[in-house]
Amino acid sequence: MSHAVSVLFLLATALLAAHGEEARFTSVKELAETINMFLPREERFSVTGQVVSIFHRDGVRTISLTDGSSKITFADKSAVSTPSHGDIVEVSGAVIRSYKLGRPGITASSLKVLGHEPLPKTAPLDWNELRAINSIPTGFRSINGVVSSVRRDDLDVHWNWLTLRGESMSIPVAVTEEEYPYASLTNLVDAEVVFHGRLGTLLSVFAKRFFSPLGTNGISIVRPANDPFAAPPLGTGDIRHRQTVRGVVKAIGRNRLFMQMDAPLPLPRHFISVHLAEPRHNVKPGDVVTVSGFQNVTGANLRLADAALRLEGEKRDVEEEARDVTMEELFMSPLGNRQVSQVYHGRLVRVVGTVITTQSESRNTGLMRLRKGDMTVEVQVSEISPKSCESAEEGCLVAATGLCIIELEDEDAASALPVHKRTLILPRTTSDIQVLAHPPWWTTPRLVAVITLLCALLAGAMAWNKVLKGRARKQAEALFKERMAHSEAEVKVEVRTHLAVELHDSISQSLTGIALQLDSAERANQPSNAAVARFLGLARQMLDSCRRELQSCLLDLRNRTFEEKDLSEAIRLTVSPLSDNAEVSVRFNVPRRPLPDTTVHTILKIVRELVVNAIRHGKATHVRIAGEMEGDTIRFSVRDDGSGFDADAAPGPMQGHFGLQGIRERLDDFGGSAIVESSHERGTKVTITMKATMEE
Repeated sequence: MSHAVSVLFLLATALLAAHGEEARFTSVKELAETINMFLPREERFSVTGQVVSIFHRDGVRTISLTDGSSKITFADKSAVSTPSHGDIVEVSGAVIRSYKLGRPGITASSLKVLGHEPLPKTAPLDWNELRAINSIPTGFRSINGVVSSVRRDDLDVHWNWLTLRGESMSIPVAVTEEEYPYASLTNLVDAEVVFHGRLGTLLSVFAKRFFSPLGTNGISIVRPANDPFAAPPLGTGDIRHRQTVRGVVKAIGRNRLFMQMDAPLPLPRHFISVHLAEPRHNVKPGDVVTVSGFQNVTGANLRLADAALRLEGEKRDVEEEARDVTMEELFMSPLGNRQVSQVYHGRLVRVVGTVITTQSESRNTGLMRLRKGDMTVEVQVSEISPKSCESAEEGCLVAATGLCIIELEDEDAASALPVHKRTLILPRTTSDIQVLAHPPWWTTPRLVAVITLLCALLAGAMAWNKVLKGRARKQAEALFKERMAHSEAEVKVEVRTHLAVELHDSISQSLTGIALQLDSAERANQPSNAAVARFLGLARQMLDSCRRELQSCLLDLRNRTFEEKDLSEAIRLTVSPLSDNAEVSVRFNVPRRPLPDTTVHTILKIVRELVVNAIRHGKATHVRIAGEMEGDTIRFSVRDDGSGFDADAAPGPMQGHFGLQGIRERLDDFGGSAIVESSHERGTKVTITMKATMEE
């Protein structure tokens, strides 16, 4: 099988080279390793392997592929018909990191069936091999065990999880909902099965091994599940399978119950903790029940996991007198050493302590903690009426009556030296929580807190008074500066207006006179002399450029653009008369205040010239202006969707076009540069880089 896959892989590689396509990943192993790689861009792949799993996920066909040792799963978006399990396929597509999921996503755009081979044979996997911490058995293996639970994946509805149980450990098994529907898996609980597939590792904070079967034939039933309540009594039979026990319910917790067993076992008070496979709300303390679950022994705790429950239809009187127990008796030895006593495990006790949890915390967690000194017990109040805890606020002295449970760490595996997790009290009714004393109001800590608060308020008032004085002084200074700036702006506007009038009355009239002289020269050049006509035409273009520049200067002198505090708004006001036939967007993240007027004037002139060129010559309908400032360098660009031009062959001053040349001359004073990117029918982008102040 592996030889055939290798030959097909070499053939696919040769075909890939013949077609001239470039692929970074050419093997399933390389592609499988992309899960640990950072891919800044899309990468191509072309691999050959065998189909071992097919299912649909959110409307997309998802296929798992293997080359005999490595495995990948990809989204198949090719147009070919669905392949079959065992088909040898050639797949090509793209790998790109999914920033939403934080890992690469593999998508196939082409899939070609090359042949068919039986699914890989599996070698038996011994449970002892799973105990090795630093190694994972490779290849396709088969493992025998008993299914102890079936659960849906809480994060991905396309997956289900089974727990395969051995004699001393268990391992999770991942199967797809499409290939193994949840309804069909529930019948496997307590069945002895053999899984044929591959061992992998979950990529999470803690690496955890799991098993994945091959296709739809990856599960073989050795012995089907029987009636849960026909299982042998607890302590007998195969420890991998269910065992039953009958007894009286002593207390109820979250999805679990605690019961007194009928059959004698060498354990304290024949007490057992039962974790139910499904919640049962009709069970009450005192009910006689039979439970069937999977045994797990840890220190003093005997537990049945994933248990089924059957009511026996009768009740016994379980009323017994609660024993008053002090915190010292729970956590101290007779010699005065710190020690958790197991004597009270499974007994009805009454403990007194001070509440150290808030009411909201108790409602959210379902637990109320009582403390005396450095000793703490937890009271599970989630199964009784919430009203019983309303008066038990933080600081109250409370007596809690209930079943005492001593829980240990790591209940899923036996430990030679068990570690105490917590001591839990399970009350039966609301009357089991009694408030003995409420905390006095005038306690020393509260009195100190009130005095501290008053001192803080006094200090705050003094500080606030000082802050108000400082604010008043700053506001007065700011108002004075604002009035001075307003007066300065008015003077500038008046001076610029006067200058505009002088320019219009002198230079503008002179330019008009020159235009009339050019008209006379053109009429006098009859019949036309080609050389003279060319020079006259060039002179007229230069004159028109001067008149447009003068008109622009007059417009700048007469408006209040330079007084705008926001440079983006100043640019909008500058280009608004030019944008009747185009949509202009401005995003200019450059502060106005530190820039001198000469710099602002240069920016506005350059932007206006570029917008005029884009709309008048490029016939653009959309123009985008963007800029930013980093240190003392300003960068901005003007992009349009116009017709574009050949930047290398663009006409210059010799042809009467002074726009770009004028921009570059303005930038020379600021140590700047202009980069033009343009092509026909693809618009133009001009990028400007300049200093914030003129160079000396």
